[in-house]
Amino acid sequence: MIQKKQEVDNALVISVLAAIAGALLAWNCIVVYDIQKDVKEIKTTVNTMHKTLTKLARFQIDTDISAESE
Repeated sequence: MIQKKQEVDNALVISVLAAIAGALLAWNCIVVYDIQKDVKEIKTTVNTMHKTLTKLARFQIDTDISAESE
């Protein structure tokens, strides 16, 4: 009787631990996916800002050169 109860308790503990591990794994996958999406959005924003600032810097350099030559 005690042996049977011990086996059931062990199976219950293992099942609970497996369920917790599965839930944590799923949660980690969701978090990593969200971080990857955020990084892609940040990369797009930074690239856009870089292009805009590069155009402004070129315009500023061209303007400075034109002003000096006059």
